Amino acid sequence: MDMADAPAVEMLWEDVEPGDALMSRFGFASAREASDWILELTRLRWGLDVQSCERVAISDRNALAWLDGPSGSVVAKWSAAEEKFERLDALARVVAWLGQRGVAVSAPIPATDGEVQIEADGLSLAMQRAIRGEILDPESPDQVRAAGATLARMHAELATYPDSHAITCMGPQPGPLLGTIRNWMDADRPHVPDAVLSELQSAISLLDCELPVQLLHGDFRSTNILWSGSEISAVLDFDEARLGPRVDEIARSSVLLGTAYREWGPVTREVRADLFAGYESVGPLTPAEARWLPVLVLWYSAAMIPPNEEPARWTMAALEELKSPSWTS
Repeated sequence: MDMADAPAVEMLWEDVEPGDALMSRFGFASAREASDWILELTRLRWGLDVQSCERVAISDRNALAWLDGPSGSVVAKWSAAEEKFERLDALARVVAWLGQRGVAVSAPIPATDGEVQIEADGLSLAMQRAIRGEILDPESPDQVRAAGATLARMHAELATYPDSHAITCMGPQPGPLLGTIRNWMDADRPHVPDAVLSELQSAISLLDCELPVQLLHGDFRSTNILWSGSEISAVLDFDEARLGPRVDEIARSSVLLGTAYREWGPVTREVRADLFAGYESVGPLTPAEARWLPVLVLWYSAAMIPPNEEPARWTMAALEELKSPSWTS
């Protein structure tokens, strides 16, 4: 590989010089050095015949590299966050298990020793097949409903995940949702409309039950969902997986579905309704979850409002949510 073949390096969301991040976070003096390293490691540890590295994308202390060759197109993902290595290993096993259960995920390719997450040169790595697809379009009702149905199927499988050690790696058991929302409301939030805070205060006073906790994806939104042809081809990036009630993830995802790497705008109530319809076509909510859902949607909408927002997109979205039948009937 000559210098002309060195891969492009980019930052997914940070305003940082990519070359500096490549050196300071992973120790590579150049894109070519990073490319040579991952190509050789892929041949050695996975036995794959890869010959080129087209692109490297960096996010925090993680990196993705797109590789190609006679063995096909694959994506290598590595992390320098040593304190997360045990968690990353557990996550890789969760995703591999979901793939075996028929869930649309980008399952890791086992290395030659059978491991789905390896450590090498002070980094933790996994390898996946490149999956065709475009980022989910939140303005397409068909895509959004399919995303909801996919989330429901994934939740049903995650609720039965058998590896208790992996579950403990996802973090401590979450505290009660009511306590979390009350703590948030106790803080001074002058930028949140009074009408929103008042409705939340009234609503949580009527919620008297907690909900079952299970494994969740943690970041189910458009940039982590691929659409190909007429279906969801893969759900990506389980790095934020956590424990919590499934309706908490449904609500959060409905609010954040349209957010992208550098564009964090809200979606409409109609988009959320399509996501809910898709979900309940596979996994209907319990009566308790149905009572919680609008409260959580309003809370996440309010929580997304930044101080001094301009233009006031999230503020308007939260106020618009108050016009939904859940709050007007």
